[in-house]
Amino acid sequence: MARRAQTNDPILEAKLATLKAAITKTQPFASGIVPASTSDLTLFYGKDKNARRIENIAEATAEEIADLAAACDPAKFGLNDQNVLDESYRKAGQLNASQFCSTFDLRNSGIIEKVRDELITQSGLKYTTRAELYNLNVYGPGSFFKAHKDTPRAESMFGSLVIALPYPHEGGGLALRDDDREWVFNFADDFKDEAGNLTIPYVVFYSDTEHEVLPVTAGYRITITYNLYRESYSLGDPVSNTLENFNDLEVAFENLLADKTFLPDGGHLGFGLHYQYPFDKNDKDALKKILNYLKGKDAKLSYTCDQLELKVVPHLLFQDGLTTGGLWWSNGSGAVLIDRVPNLQKAYIENGSASYYFAEQYKGKIIKKNRDYEDDPSTEEVKVHWVVGPNARTKMDAAYTVYGNEAATAFNYGCVCLIVTVPPYGQSPRARAVDAERPVANEKDDEQEKVAVDPGEPSNS
Repeated sequence: MARRAQTNDPILEAKLATLKAAITKTQPFASGIVPASTSDLTLFYGKDKNARRIENIAEATAEEIADLAAACDPAKFGLNDQNVLDESYRKAGQLNASQFCSTFDLRNSGIIEKVRDELITQSGLKYTTRAELYNLNVYGPGSFFKAHKDTPRAESMFGSLVIALPYPHEGGGLALRDDDREWVFNFADDFKDEAGNLTIPYVVFYSDTEHEVLPVTAGYRITITYNLYRESYSLGDPVSNTLENFNDLEVAFENLLADKTFLPDGGHLGFGLHYQYPFDKNDKDALKKILNYLKGKDAKLSYTCDQLELKVVPHLLFQDGLTTGGLWWSNGSGAVLIDRVPNLQKAYIENGSASYYFAEQYKGKIIKKNRDYEDDPSTEEVKVHWVVGPNARTKMDAAYTVYGNEAATAFNYGCVCLIVTVPPYGQSPRARAVDAERPVANEKDDEQEKVAVDPGEPSNS
């Protein structure tokens, strides 16, 4: 059973909870509709020189759609780096990008600009986005795809774009889930706008957002999927329709930093990453590069800290004996934070003391002493107050040789998190320079602040 990583200070926990609440407002998707004309709806497909053509998918005959479905391959899905066919988990038809083309013009549709404004820029970032045509999916009656996450195909891949071609169907909703929140998009309800004009609905979401295609009960659900990549990166200003969410987090930070009783001598705040990020564990600078690929609430946090001149550094968290993808806080295990990817090819570590090896060899910060070293005066614990607990979403497996009664190979998982350094009161150029006459929170807010909320614990999800 997981052991909670607590501050043992209910008042401080309640204050940290205001930060956590402000971060969680970010949504992992953007959606909408774009106008469509008959010239956008021609579809060509085929696996040989005898390609077929559907002139207008919105007015296709049942025979034309049946031919399209028959031309598709059974859709596979990724499992442990393998493409697997299992119709108890996914039942659908699929054509890859070389087997079809559509007259729908994504570049001039305005979708990419909407994605930039509604999903990317809300994180305080500016990207040049490249869309790569991936596949066409056909879900007929009884077809479905159980809950899953997409696998990023490169460091720069951040999301998936799904557009639905306007052919009638029932069911087949796209369900997105993020922690305890869920959104369901029924494309069939959005093929016409309020004036009755033909439209194409779309949804774009971060690749590692859990999603599911609910069973189709009638008709055919036909979608085109694109992979989205970042081509360039820079910090920017959030667009106007997302400023409110940004202000929530910035104000929450500023209120705490202006509070003389909040970490008056400074300290460290910990934030487990919400999203997954592929990184090369053989690259010693891989952790630093993660800052260039943050998305959603992770990017929102990094951007806000940059605006407030707070130092934020990615770290790997290692715990003694952590040999699975999960995390726990046990009485006996030690834990350490390091700011680089370790090279463990020739490492020999005494059984149960991995945290001290990382602390010594990589100048790591011991955040929890191993039970066997609790009385060691040469090591000092660094206190980290976890606003969002570390988790196994972004982890790196590490193999090394341990020696005890006999030598053996051990595996450990390091989980990526962001550590924010809070300076002592009054020592930051901007972060602590908040108007001393800031209005006092109303009584309702004050009562809420008194409620002790746990700042988070390690999670297996």
